[in-house]
Amino acid sequence: MKKLFAVLLITIFTVTFAQNSDDNRFKQAEFGSGQSSSSPADPGNQDEGTPPPVDPVPINDYIPLLFLAAIGIIAVSQYRRTRISKN
Repeated sequence: MKKLFAVLLITIFTVTFAQNSDDNRFKQAEFGSGQSSSSPADPGNQDEGTPPPVDPVPINDYIPLLFLAAIGIIAVSQYRRTRISKN
């Protein structure tokens, strides 16, 4: 039980501190190093075939909910497994 608790705590801390919002490497790569004189949302800066960049989907808002759902699925499957093995 102690090992399970330790693994759960490590997982929670890893997920919680996984990404710092100040150092988003993907956004920095998308907008470049800032040497361009035009803004990144300027349609004139894009090729003819590519649309202007849009805001990313806020999936980070749902990470705690997804984590709790995963814990719930694991708990239910373990309960069913122990109930089947007792019969």
